[in-house]
Amino acid sequence: MRPAAGCSRRKRFLTPPWSRAQPGPSNPWAAGTCIGGAYAAIAPYRVTAADVAAWRGSRTDEDLAWLCVFGAIIATVRAEALITRTHRRKIMTTHQHVAASSRTTQALRAVVVLHVVALLFQAVTAGMLLSSPGGRALHMSSGIALAVIGLLHLVVAVLVWRPGGGSARFIAPAALLLVFTIVASTLGEMGAKTLHVPLGVLLFGGGVAQLFRVLARPAA
Repeated sequence: MRPAAGCSRRKRFLTPPWSRAQPGPSNPWAAGTCIGGAYAAIAPYRVTAADVAAWRGSRTDEDLAWLCVFGAIIATVRAEALITRTHRRKIMTTHQHVAASSRTTQALRAVVVLHVVALLFQAVTAGMLLSSPGGRALHMSSGIALAVIGLLHLVVAVLVWRPGGGSARFIAPAALLLVFTIVASTLGEMGAKTLHVPLGVLLFGGGVAQLFRVLARPAA
């Protein structure tokens, strides 16, 4: 029985135009295109080009043409999945960077508050030098603690900049506070009160200014 004319037209309409040619070397363009599509479709399964060429000898151009379409679909899906994974990694990296920056900023604020409190306590112990026999030892001990806190202040300010990705404007004030603390301690050991006392007042003012700077504006 011969197929109806309508069925023949629908079959011809659904068949790709390049696959209507006769199979074999008479249509090299279709053969090359379909071999490429076949290889793209089955490449994830570790099939070599030689296997594709051997398989192509037993197939028609129509089979290879449709396999080319399937290969293009598979390649598109794989590319979209790769792009999605890359975008997701970028989002996760950004979130981690923001979280790290927030943690370092909070640490800087806490250290600056502690630094100002230590400077205030240092001023209190300076007043105890005249009223308490153990005031000198307490003042020296608090001076050592103040230097350690100043060093911690500088380290956290650097971490806010790198790797936190924030501003570097807090590093210079922290470094100056540390240097002036060491100089003031040295002058106090030498007994140069005329320079030690004004420098202590300057240190307290610098610490308060740094505190306002950190609390008023974000470190990013």
